[in-house]
Amino acid sequence: MASKQVAVFLLIAAMALIMMSSSIEEVEAYTDEACYEGCIANCMAVEGATVPICRAQCLPICEYSESRRPG
Repeated sequence: MASKQVAVFLLIAAMALIMMSSSIEEVEAYTDEACYEGCIANCMAVEGATVPICRAQCLPICEYSESRRPG
């Protein structure tokens, strides 16, 4: 009985460590809305542009990580 409790405890501890380490590695990205809207407007003004193409071009330009977030 005691060995089952130890095994359950170790399993829970391992799961907690995995969850904590994965949340530490996450870097949340934020999109500058003014940048994105301006970029989309300029991109869509080009003949033959489509929303998926413009979105793919504008998101990397206007995203920034938590570490660079203003404020």
